[in-house]
Amino acid sequence: MQNMNKEILHRKLKNFGILILVGLAYYIWIKLTGLGIPCMTRRLTGFKCPGCGATTMVLYMAKLNFARAYRANPFLFSTIPFLMLEFFYVNILEIYEKKSPMWNNVILILFLIAFIGFGVLRNF
Repeated sequence: MQNMNKEILHRKLKNFGILILVGLAYYIWIKLTGLGIPCMTRRLTGFKCPGCGATTMVLYMAKLNFARAYRANPFLFSTIPFLMLEFFYVNILEIYEKKSPMWNNVILILFLIAFIGFGVLRNF
């Protein structure tokens, strides 16, 4: 079981490293070209999805302009600490081969409901 945990940890760290590199490459691409991935929901419907403004938020956070980052997407900005904790919690559970407890699933469902609710309310 110990070797399995090391294998899972190694795979997780590798995937996390790849995710960081892709994020940095995207950040550099945007800074050099000014071109980002457009929101297909907004493009097709004209409405902002719950994630609209996330790229802008990250760009402002990189400049340490937290007021503008908040305005770009207040919901995601406000829930970054929760999302980071959840990310690490779920990954640690997997490393130790434990199942996510029911209360955590309930919290994630409530987060999803709030996220969708934010998407609806931001268009009024």
